[in-house]
Amino acid sequence: MLFRTFSFRQPPPWSRFPESCTSQRMLACTHLSETVQHRTMGLDAPIRIQATRDEARIAVLEFAESESLLHMAFTSEDLVHARVRSFFMGYIDDMAVKWVCDSNDMLLFDFHSESQLGVGDDDSNGDRLKRFARWSQRYPWSGQKCV
Repeated sequence: MLFRTFSFRQPPPWSRFPESCTSQRMLACTHLSETVQHRTMGLDAPIRIQATRDEARIAVLEFAESESLLHMAFTSEDLVHARVRSFFMGYIDDMAVKWVCDSNDMLLFDFHSESQLGVGDDDSNGDRLKRFARWSQRYPWSGQKCV
């Protein structure tokens, strides 16, 4: 018999990209940015792609939809915060992806995924980061400079 758990009280949406994982959530969080890497499943640098910011927004929204999207909590020109459901147990996770143009006109992605409940995540957030990294390598980017 399989039971799914649900988080009834949703925390407020993030209007800013999280700086890191909080000390209470260290085993239920994955964070990959230029300055902070935590539980990144072997990825040691942010994801860089030759593409535009407009492409990034469209692509990240498509990825969020592929991740059992519950709803978009917040979107802006350079940030998507989505609430997604983990596959097996049905836990609700917060996923945030931010993008900027770096000094080499490449698109730089920062990624954060955090479980809403519990103190661990059985690597579901790290697996989500790996899926995003693989997915971003296969996505049909234009190859244009980031502007």
